[in-house]
Amino acid sequence: IIEKSGKMPSWVNTLESGFIITSAQQPKLEDAKQKALNNIKEEIVRSVADHIRVKTEINTRELSGDVNSFLETYQSTVTSESGDVPFLQGISLNKVSGWYWEKIKDKVNKKVFYQYYIKYPFTEFELNELIDAYKRQDRELTERLNTQLVVIDNTTSLDELILAHRQLTEMTTLFKDQRKYKVRAGIASFRGLLQNMRLSPIENIPGKMI
Repeated sequence: IIEKSGKMPSWVNTLESGFIITSAQQPKLEDAKQKALNNIKEEIVRSVADHIRVKTEINTRELSGDVNSFLETYQSTVTSESGDVPFLQGISLNKVSGWYWEKIKDKVNKKVFYQYYIKYPFTEFELNELIDAYKRQDRELTERLNTQLVVIDNTTSLDELILAHRQLTEMTTLFKDQRKYKVRAGIASFRGLLQNMRLSPIENIPGKMI
C-alpha cells in the first residue's frame, strides 16, 4: 500500500446487517469508485431476484417475471443499463454510509491500482420496496404486450397496426420467459396481415382515384 484515504474502517471485508459492503479494483481511483457502486447495484439486483425466486418456489407457481434474464443481462451491462432500470435509479454515491480506498503497487509486475470499498445502507424495508417496484414494472410490461397483441388481432387501421408492430419489435429483447413467444406470434401475425394487404380502387375517374 503506497497511499490510502485514511485509517481502514472496521467494516472493510466484513458482513453487516442492513448494509451492502463491496469493493472494486481499477487502475484509476474514479473508475474503482464507480465500479464499486455498480457492484452495489448488482448485489441489490441479486437480492431482488433471489427473493422472487424463493417466493416463487414456495408458492410452486411459474415465475411470470423475467428475473433470471434480467439479472444475467444486468450483470454484463451494469454501467450502461442501470439508468434504464426504474427501481435502481435512486442508488447513488450520495447515500453511502462509508467509503475507503487504497493505492496499491504489485511487487511482482510493478502495476499500480486502486482498491475502493463502499458501505451502502440497504434494509429489509428497502428490499421489499424494490421487489414491489420490480413487480409493478413487470406487470406494466405484460399489459403493454397484451395491448399490442389485441391491436394486431382487431384493428382495421394500418397506422395502428404499424405502431403495434413497432412496440412489439422493441419488446423482442425484454422477455426470456413464455412471453417472448407471444411477442414472436404477434410479429408473425403482423407480417401475415401485410402479405395479404392490397390496394383496391373504390373510385377511379380522370383526375381522381380513391
